[in-house]
Amino acid sequence: MSDLQPHGPTTSEVLEQLTRRLIAHGVSRTKAIELVTRFSEEEIERQIDWLPYRAAKTPAPLLIAAIEKNYQAPSLWQAQQHPKN
Repeated sequence: MSDLQPHGPTTSEVLEQLTRRLIAHGVSRTKAIELVTRFSEEEIERQIDWLPYRAAKTPAPLLIAAIEKNYQAPSLWQAQQHPKN
């Protein structure tokens, strides 16, 4: 008998979680829904994870731009990933 039970969150659950995370950073629900339908989960997660490494007085506009324009990793994040010996 095959196992047809899901092994993790469904696509709609993942999209809703991403939407909630964007809203928590000040993105409007309408814009958050637009972003999760236009961009991959990985692209959005990456920019959310990098947000603390960016000097953002108002995080929502920066986060939106970072997702839409595929901003590169912040230099502080890069430095922490590849420390010099």
